[in-house]
Amino acid sequence: MLDFKIKEVFSALWKTKEFMLFRFLIYFGITIGYIIGTGTGAGIGWSVGSVAGGEDGSATGLMYGMFGGFAIVSGVLYYVREYLLYMVKAGHIAVILKHLDGEEIPSGKGQIAYAQSIVKERFKEASVLFAVDQIIKGVVKFITRLFSGIMTFLPFIPKPIVSLSILSSEIQ
Repeated sequence: MLDFKIKEVFSALWKTKEFMLFRFLIYFGITIGYIIGTGTGAGIGWSVGSVAGGEDGSATGLMYGMFGGFAIVSGVLYYVREYLLYMVKAGHIAVILKHLDGEEIPSGKGQIAYAQSIVKERFKEASVLFAVDQIIKGVVKFITRLFSGIMTFLPFIPKPIVSLSILSSEIQ
């Protein structure tokens, strides 16, 4: 018995297309952040390298600055990106459920503003769910890596099974 109606799913997604655009803008902003961070690091590295070591030092400083800028931006944006997209996903799910239940968004409010109000009402639950989601991801990754590590030491287990377990840990 299939209780999955593809037409309703696509209809709900089409009705919430503003969220797709919003996610695109978030990813675009993250990309701009990486470009600015890497470029700033490269500029600082080039400046320090040219003062410290001449022409050879400026190229080396440029490289270290680029890697340093990229690493700093990656460290800062990892959890910010995860949390921001999780909150957008929570709002998107709330609006999709309203559409599937046949409820209308209150007039004079956009979907994103309406979803923000729903998420703010349940902010504690959403924040706790984000933390639990991160913990579960970490535990699943640890267990699959442990399992694949143990399986590589056991010679009687076929190698395709080991490869499959490693692949499944990479996907999650």
